Amino acid sequence: MKKIYITILLIIMVSSVLNAAGRRIVIDSLKVDDSEMLFIDFHAEGLIDDKISEGLLKGRTSTLEYKVQLWGKKAGILNQLIHENYIRFKLSYDFWDKKYVVLSQKESRMTTSIETVRDKTSEFFDHPMIDCKKLNSEIQYVLSIEANLKPLSVENYEEIKSWLSGEIKDIDIKKVDDPKNQEQGVKSGVLRMFMAITGFGDKIINGKSRPFIVEGKKVSFK
Repeated sequence: MKKIYITILLIIMVSSVLNAAGRRIVIDSLKVDDSEMLFIDFHAEGLIDDKISEGLLKGRTSTLEYKVQLWGKKAGILNQLIHENYIRFKLSYDFWDKKYVVLSQKESRMTTSIETVRDKTSEFFDHPMIDCKKLNSEIQYVLSIEANLKPLSVENYEEIKSWLSGEIKDIDIKKVDDPKNQEQGVKSGVLRMFMAITGFGDKIINGKSRPFIVEGKKVSFK
């Protein structure tokens, strides 16, 4: 049994490295407008991959959340959270209209193109961050962005259960049937491993800017 677990862990490590390749968040621009609001442009690469696209076409719902944080240096250490906000999406496929559905705080969009889904969920322009009047020109700041894509939702558990039922004998399938225990079941070691291998697990990528200061309407990198 230990050998099996070790083999699984090695597969996951290799799979994680391969899957992580080509996935990243790039901060393209930091700028201040006439109202002295700090805006950012950024994009994510390789997040909506072929597995996610295939999953949507099979009826799996995905959620995507970007956590955008502004940090300040205090006593030389980057440990002061100044401000944070979120960008959230829900992705699915409408079999009646045969279109992808992208829901966000701003709109509900239907499209036949997975490229449009990628564009709408991966490219951001003029995202408002914070009023620069609240910032100190003598403090260095760093912008960090984390994207968390969850290709698995509660309604997808039956598919996972069916796939696993003939492969793994030490998974308590009853936990998957009981809504109160679904989250606990997903967090169990073996199920979590197989979710990662098959692409059902969460995908998390990060990006951050170089340190910068804001003086009036000017952003200067250090």
